[in-house]
Amino acid sequence: MAMEGSESVRNGPSSEVRQTQSSPRKSTPPPGNEDKGTHLRFLLSNAEAGSIIGKGGSTINDIQSQSGARVQLSRSYECFPGTSDRIVMVSGTVDDVLKAVDLILSKLLDEFYVENGGEMDPESKTRLVVPNSSCGGIIGKGGAIIKANLFEHAVYDYQFGSFYILLKPN
Repeated sequence: MAMEGSESVRNGPSSEVRQTQSSPRKSTPPPGNEDKGTHLRFLLSNAEAGSIIGKGGSTINDIQSQSGARVQLSRSYECFPGTSDRIVMVSGTVDDVLKAVDLILSKLLDEFYVENGGEMDPESKTRLVVPNSSCGGIIGKGGAIIKANLFEHAVYDYQFGSFYILLKPN
């Protein structure tokens, strides 16, 4: 998968890959964050991805400069298997990644939120991409972590084997 901002570029849906000359991008996070080992991946619709990118990349650049994290999106024709959703990858320190995710979720809630009616806070569904090897740590033995209410709004879809957590920004 070629992420926007990477050096590999795909031409349409074919598998042909060519190298392009890398030019400095305004979307690179500021230097000085040494520990860039945290990565978080989640899925967004094309409309949501467009909102996060913003006109001319302005929104994604703002998110990166405010958080210090790097935010990359798959190209519009590169969807997560079995979905029509694009992949978002946020990289940086734990604090930087959390700040970027908070900014992204806030933006999505502002533009795409679902009102539950009454005085409840708006909600948005976000699908995290979690490796199979990490799912046990999220669910816990016998579902202990879920049962302990660490995830206030967790849903497991048994039909598709998917695990969802409804996320809200701080």
